[in-house]
Amino acid sequence: MPETHESSARHAAPSPVLPEAGEDAPESSGIVGATGHAGGAQGDAALTDGTAPSEPADADDAVSSESAQNATAADAGVGDTADIGGVRVDNRAPAEVLAMAQTRRRTRRQRRTRVLVGVGAALCALLALVLATYAKKQLDAFMAAQQEARRPAPSVVTAELRDFTSTVSATGTIVAGSTADVASEVDGTVAEMRVTEGQDVTEGDVLFVLKNDNLDAAVGRAEAQLGAAKSALAEAQGKYQAAQQAWDAALAADKARAEAQASGVGVGGAASISATAGLVDPSSLASAVEAAETAVQGAQGSYESAVAQADGRTITAPASGTITRLFVKEGTAVVGTSSSDAELRATAGAVSQLAQISDLSTLRAEVRVSQDDIGQLGLNQTATLCFPQIADVSAQATVSHVDSAPVTEEGDAQGASYAVTLLLSSPDPTIRLGSAVTATITTKVVPSAVVIPLAAITTDASKTSYVEVVTLAGNGKDLASRERRQVTILARDGESAAVQGVNAGDELLVGTGEGGDAR
Repeated sequence: MPETHESSARHAAPSPVLPEAGEDAPESSGIVGATGHAGGAQGDAALTDGTAPSEPADADDAVSSESAQNATAADAGVGDTADIGGVRVDNRAPAEVLAMAQTRRRTRRQRRTRVLVGVGAALCALLALVLATYAKKQLDAFMAAQQEARRPAPSVVTAELRDFTSTVSATGTIVAGSTADVASEVDGTVAEMRVTEGQDVTEGDVLFVLKNDNLDAAVGRAEAQLGAAKSALAEAQGKYQAAQQAWDAALAADKARAEAQASGVGVGGAASISATAGLVDPSSLASAVEAAETAVQGAQGSYESAVAQADGRTITAPASGTITRLFVKEGTAVVGTSSSDAELRATAGAVSQLAQISDLSTLRAEVRVSQDDIGQLGLNQTATLCFPQIADVSAQATVSHVDSAPVTEEGDAQGASYAVTLLLSSPDPTIRLGSAVTATITTKVVPSAVVIPLAAITTDASKTSYVEVVTLAGNGKDLASRERRQVTILARDGESAAVQGVNAGDELLVGTGEGGDAR
């Protein structure tokens, strides 16, 4: 019936209008099928009958609308779409229309999501760039501030006015003030030890007695030769004396007879014959006596020499002092200083020095001074000695000798150096021979001197010395002024120098690293 159909069509929800190809359906297009939400049905209804969309009155109206839509689509009979009242509507099943609408909504949402993500990423990148730029500026500013804070101020010192003492340091060992070596002039074997190490002795004291049978035999032979010579001399002298007496008596008889003849006292007989006739002239025996005397003198000399050599077996102290070293014991073979016994010299264990006597009443320090400092030393300069191995003990000394030639020993880290002797005055009893010593020798004293560190002095190739006199700016790190000034070094030690050319209170730049060249 036409009336009924029209009424049904009026209450049914029309099929949604399909968008043109390539055009996205607006979200309110209502392409949701018969089961779509009410807004879509109302929108489509507005398109078909020209009235404002309205909600279905109740669930029956919704079902009636869906049935009408299906019927209309069936009546149209043209594929998935039909033209109803001049409007193209979808004839497909509601579930398929709903799926298509959901797909389109997802596509639009994904597209909007991609756009939003892209915009967000761009904004994030822009924000990151802005933040990075800002952070870099802040970091640069912070680093610049830190660098400025860490930038060291120039190393500056102030020249000061004070008495300056130049010193030289040296190291060495303690030795005795004087020493004497004990040796033997003769060969032998130690038979007696009459001293011990550390014993005080006086010059002439017997220290050792050697055994040497050859010397004893030599003395015996010399003594026998001397006795024989003396006997020969006595015999010659006896003969001479007897001949002289007989000769003198004969001469007296001749004289008496001559006097008698002269006085007329009769002395009969032929001419007188001298009473000396037939006697031995004593003058002929005088040479024999002289020869015997010479023989005795020779024998006496030989004997004395033999005795002296034998006496050499008894060894005495050549000087007073303390036995600081012993090199022998009983039975040790000793080679004499005048020995020619090559076999004895080759004997294992044979020695030529028996002991050492030291005068401990005075001590010396033997030290080594580098060739850079030796030019500052002179005799009678004073020194203060310290002893690393003896706590709280020091001593005063004076320079008594400076070697003129350098000494270089293999493996010596100091290189070429000079031996210097320091004589101790009133040494402490705890100071022993061989003790290590450090000496500080005063080489020069400059009163009221301008003193600056050696590190502030630069010396050029011509040995001219300079300093940099500066004034600091208000920030304490920059130089307001800088002046290079020549100076003369009056005296120096290992760290500072007394100079002319700057005033007390002047500020000097240090740290050039060339101060060590100042001499």
